[in-house]
Amino acid sequence: MWNPFKPQKLPEQKQSLGQHIHNKEHEYISTDLKAYASEGYAGNSTMYACISLVADAFGAIPLHVKVNDEVVEDHPLKQLLDKPNPDESGVEFRTAACSWELLAGNNFAEKVKGLSEVQELWNWQPYEMSVGRSKGSFMPSMYTFGKGTANQKHWQVDPITGECDMLHWRTFNPSPENPSMGMAPIEAGASEVDQANAASKWRYNTLKNNAKPSGVISGESIDPTNKKTIQESIRRKQQGANGAHEVMVLSGDLKWQQLAMSPSDMDWLAGSKMLSQEIASVFRVPTQLLGIEGSQTYANFEEAKLALYTQAVLPKLELYISELNRWLSPEYGENVKICYEEEEILALEPLRREKRAELLSTDVLTINEKRAILGYEERDEEEANKLFVQPNDIPLDDIMLDDDGEENTGEE
Repeated sequence: MWNPFKPQKLPEQKQSLGQHIHNKEHEYISTDLKAYASEGYAGNSTMYACISLVADAFGAIPLHVKVNDEVVEDHPLKQLLDKPNPDESGVEFRTAACSWELLAGNNFAEKVKGLSEVQELWNWQPYEMSVGRSKGSFMPSMYTFGKGTANQKHWQVDPITGECDMLHWRTFNPSPENPSMGMAPIEAGASEVDQANAASKWRYNTLKNNAKPSGVISGESIDPTNKKTIQESIRRKQQGANGAHEVMVLSGDLKWQQLAMSPSDMDWLAGSKMLSQEIASVFRVPTQLLGIEGSQTYANFEEAKLALYTQAVLPKLELYISELNRWLSPEYGENVKICYEEEEILALEPLRREKRAELLSTDVLTINEKRAILGYEERDEEEANKLFVQPNDIPLDDIMLDDDGEENTGEE
């Protein structure tokens, strides 16, 4: 029987993302990161949009291979980068790698070797990955997936060279509790994600439980029969795209009263916009690209997209390529480097236009050198390889002083 004097165990409530982080009840080798992903990435549209924007742009930039500073398009490493495994293309593989790094602060990639060279590359989910490290050692000793389970897998790290078939690309983490793992960017915006999710639920519940019509028709002469007729007339003539802004004519003592949003409703909407802007700042994404009204930081969409690449995409790509050159390129010999070409990135065209305009307006380039910048063929005329200067400009050495101490340019 139920005893009213016995302390009752309250039902366990799920902590939000912000509560997890504030109470420090999280470890990256636990299942909490799954909750972060479901509550943040899958549960917050702004965070999903930010990660998708950066990761999609990151993965779409082609990678090239240079040997002795010369691009080699048919190099085996280039073929591996274009098709890392049977299930993914190079674009999909790199998009996933960047997505994991942005979401979890960690990306784990494995190289599967054949008899003589690397055959495949695979990304591993960081949920169940842990890093072993000897006490007092800077070098990891082992990477383990599914630690303590029947399907656990290990990757040993060479204690001298640091070589390992597992690449751990991670963000900086100042936490002394788990320095082996990167810090998820979502931690910095956990409070904003919590508030944005709460606001979204509030708006949904308001719509579901307290939805208001656009207006009310009132009058003493409305009986059940007239009420139904009026409602049908409004649906037929006023609702829908064809009935927008139609004039409503009422007879008798009927009156129309317009309903508007309350000040508290407007405050919630303004707060939600501010939260979206703060979440976007964590990922360095210009809010214009998210379609947030009233957040026109840049003059146009082209400038906003340029800011996305220069502030968020290219810094990530530089770090990723440096890790690949440390971990993967040595498998193919010396002087082999992975790189990308800025000329292939359309979003950087405004920078190239500005640089071209500056070079074409200078006097230190010949006509043929300027034509080369524009992609034109050279001219055969001798003058095309000479420098032209302003007619009023003369060398400083040609200025002489006469006997009276006045300047004399040598002209009669």
